[in-house]
Amino acid sequence: MVGVPGRSKACNTCKKRRIRCGLERPQCANCVKSNRLCAGYQRERVFIVNQAVHPLSHTAQKVKPDSPETVDDQDMGITNPKLPIWKQKHRHPKPSTSRQISLIPAYRQQLLDNYIRTTIPDVSHAGPGATWWVQSLAQLPSHTPVLATAILAVSLSKAASVHHDANLRLQSLEHYTTGLWELQKALWSPDEMYRDETLAACLLLAVYELIECPGGSRVGFISHQDGAARLVQLRGPEAHVDGFGHAMFLAYRNMGILHGLDRRTPLFLAEGDWMTVPFQKHPKGMGERIWDAIAQAPRVFQRTDEMQRSVPVRSLCIALEALEYCWEVDGDLEKLYKELEASIPGPLFWPELAEKGTAVGGEEECDEAREGTLFPVAYKFFNLRMAMVLLSYWSLLTIVYNGMMLLHRVLETLPVDRKAVKALGDKVPAALLRGISADCPPGCACGGDPDVPCIVRFDMSTIRPLEHRGNVLGPVRDICQTVEYCTQPQMRDMGWTSIVAPLTIAVETIKEYDWCRREREWGRHVLRGFHRQLPYLKNMWY
Repeated sequence: MVGVPGRSKACNTCKKRRIRCGLERPQCANCVKSNRLCAGYQRERVFIVNQAVHPLSHTAQKVKPDSPETVDDQDMGITNPKLPIWKQKHRHPKPSTSRQISLIPAYRQQLLDNYIRTTIPDVSHAGPGATWWVQSLAQLPSHTPVLATAILAVSLSKAASVHHDANLRLQSLEHYTTGLWELQKALWSPDEMYRDETLAACLLLAVYELIECPGGSRVGFISHQDGAARLVQLRGPEAHVDGFGHAMFLAYRNMGILHGLDRRTPLFLAEGDWMTVPFQKHPKGMGERIWDAIAQAPRVFQRTDEMQRSVPVRSLCIALEALEYCWEVDGDLEKLYKELEASIPGPLFWPELAEKGTAVGGEEECDEAREGTLFPVAYKFFNLRMAMVLLSYWSLLTIVYNGMMLLHRVLETLPVDRKAVKALGDKVPAALLRGISADCPPGCACGGDPDVPCIVRFDMSTIRPLEHRGNVLGPVRDICQTVEYCTQPQMRDMGWTSIVAPLTIAVETIKEYDWCRREREWGRHVLRGFHRQLPYLKNMWY
C-alpha cells in the first residue's frame, strides 16, 4: 500500500519513488525495466538498548540438588528442559555494565572449537598436511548470519551426541531451521550469494542433514547437495583457486563426485576448467588425482546404460569403447601406485592380526564378525591420510574391475549379425573387426545369402585377458580390512566417516554376486553400526 506508513512491502527503490512495486525477487520488474538498481526488500532496523533492568534479574537463583534443571540447562538459558522448545522460556544474560561485549561470538567459537576437537584427529594420527575445510572456519575474522547459525546447528548437534543431551539436540534443530531461512535470504541477495560464507553454510547444513537427518529421508541432504553444486558452478572455477574457497571446493568435490556416481550422470566437475583452474596454486596430490578418474566414471556409466536400448552391434561397439577406457584407467592407477610407493620410505600398509570381530557393529554381530574368521588380518597405516588415499584407490579399482568383468560378459554372450557389422562400413571399430569378421568365411552356415542372418559371437581371444582384474573381490577385501584402522577411537569422526563411502561402493558392487555373500553381509553389518552416528544411512538400501 503506497502512502500508508508501516504497510508498504515494496522494494526500497520503488518505496522512495512512491510507485507501485511488482514485488518480484530478488529484483522487482519495475527497477529492471527502468534500468535502476533495485535496493531490495530488507528494511533498516534500529535496536535500542533497554537500560531498565528488572530488580530480580541480578538475584542469584539457587537450584536444589534434586532439581531436574542441570548446570548445562542453566548455561543454555533454559528454565525447564522438559517443556517443548516452543514453550520454554529463555533467560538472557543481563549486562553488569553499560559497555558489555556480546558473548555470542565467543560462545559460538567455543562450540566450533569443541566440534573440531572431537571430529578431527591430531596431527600424529591424521598425518602431516592433513587438513579439513571446517578448520578454516575458526580462522575467519567474522561470520555472516547464515554461517553463524549453520555453525551453531552442527556444533550443538555434535555436543548433543557426545553428552547425550536432548536439550542441545532441540536447540541444534532450532538453529538449523533458522539457518535454512538465513540461507534463503543470502541466496536472494546478489552481494551475499557468491560469498565464501554462503557456500560454507550450505555445506554445513548438508553435514547437519547427514548427522541428524531431521526429516527421516534423503530429500534434505540431496537438496543441499544440489544447491551446493549449483552454487559452486555459478561461482566459477576461479573462485576456488586459493584460501578458504579452495578448501571448500575440495570438500564439495568429493561429495559431488559420489553424488554423481549414485545418479550415474556426468558432472561439471569432470570438465576441462574444473579439472585444472582450482589447482593452479595448489597442485593435485595423489588423492585428488584418483578422484579425477572417479569423476569420469558417471560419464562412462551413462554411456554403458545406452547398451540396454541399442541394437546388438551398437552395444558391442559401446562395450569395446568402455573396456578400452577401463584399461587406460587401470594403467594410470598402476603408475600412480608406484609413485605412491616411492613417496615414503617403507610399505604403504602392513598386515597385523585383527581384533576379534569388527571394531564397530550394530546390536547383533554377523556370524563372520563374531567368529573373526572372515578377516583375521587387518591393515595398518602410517597415518589416516595415507589410509584415505588408498581407500580411494581401492574404491576406483573396485569400480574398474567390476566394469571390466561385466563388459567381458557382454562380449562373450551377446549374439550379433555379421551383416550388421558389415553395414557399419567405415564406422566399424577396429577392435570389433578383430573379434567379428565382416565377411562370411568359407562354408558359413548362412551360405553367403544377404537375406539370411549370420549370427556369431565376439572372438574373446582377440582382446587382452583380464587375469587378476577379473576378481573384484580383491580390492573389496582390501577396503574391508581397513575398517578396523579407521574406526579406532583416536581417529575420531574423520576416521570412521572416511570408510563409509568406500565400503558402500564395495557392498553396492558385490550385492548381486552370491559368491561374495559373506563379504557383503559383513560390510552391511559394519554400515548398520554407523546408523547411530550417521542416521542418514538408515535411508540407504542396506
